[in-house]
Amino acid sequence: MNCLSLFAARPRLDLSLTRGSSGQAPSIWWPLLPLGCCYQGEFSILSLFTGPIGAVAQSTHDPGLLYLGGTEGLFVSRDRGGHWELLNQELCYPHILLVDPHQPSRLHAVRRNLRPFTPRAGIYRSDDGGKSWQQPQHGLQQECIFALAADPFRTDVLYAGTEGGRLYRSSDGGVCWQPACPEPRGLGPHAFPGIIGQLLCDPLDGALYAAQEGAGLFRSPDGGETWRQLHKDSGRLALDEHRGQLYLAGRKLWRSPDGGEHWQCLSAGLSWQVHGGIYAPSWIALNPSCGALYTRQHRSVDEGASWEPLETPRGFIPRLLLPGTRTVIYGSVQGQTGRYCEVGE
Repeated sequence: MNCLSLFAARPRLDLSLTRGSSGQAPSIWWPLLPLGCCYQGEFSILSLFTGPIGAVAQSTHDPGLLYLGGTEGLFVSRDRGGHWELLNQELCYPHILLVDPHQPSRLHAVRRNLRPFTPRAGIYRSDDGGKSWQQPQHGLQQECIFALAADPFRTDVLYAGTEGGRLYRSSDGGVCWQPACPEPRGLGPHAFPGIIGQLLCDPLDGALYAAQEGAGLFRSPDGGETWRQLHKDSGRLALDEHRGQLYLAGRKLWRSPDGGEHWQCLSAGLSWQVHGGIYAPSWIALNPSCGALYTRQHRSVDEGASWEPLETPRGFIPRLLLPGTRTVIYGSVQGQTGRYCEVGE
């Protein structure tokens, strides 16, 4: 079903942006017509002078501290998105932002070219909360990084996944890197050397999950030394550590209640949009505070048994979900920064 969405400017602004001495406030647009959802959600487009955004990250030490990377630089908010300021103009268009779980002031980033839309080689690191950045790493050569994760238990241990399906590990906070996977190409003896698009560390036991295009979903219990394939599909992952659920959004949407041993398809009830002949949820996230599950265009409050559409415009690309009693999702839409916020049932 096609929906017509109308937006109008809101006279009073709830958010503000500080950039140097300009102090120009963002324009915020709110829907005039509901999009057919049975819950209340609001979507706003924030002209934060970011240009197209590539990544948004939340600090694990301070839930109100957010970082947003766009073509105009790196922005920071210290009040959960209420106010923003330009932090660093040289770190343009990062497609990965990672706040170190052990050191609050350390950030890692991977930059992307806007045209062509490809990652740049190398990983950047900041030790002062994003104000300044360096590229200290050795051992990555000219590898293009598509995924980055930090070990939740071991300080300074990082994992990086590359375009050619190679996995690297650093034990000194990203200064030096070495291959973590014994296989030179792919995560298994028969793995296709496709892009490692996501790495996820289990906060309960430290197990490392890797999604590799053309090969599937893999799990390593020992920091990348050995791997076991969990699923032939690949895509985006979400882990519900409280309920023991693992979600995979690939060619279809899947859920595993036992760490990947068994899977159930959850695609029934989702609206199908054809991209290359397949349905691609392309993104999945969980709000553990309320138990709701989100894809790029849908929401479920019963672990994927049923779905309802989100009040977001066509073309919205989610980047980060902020957990809480009311879900907030930041993303990109038509070259601007968008924010979806639930306001109640």
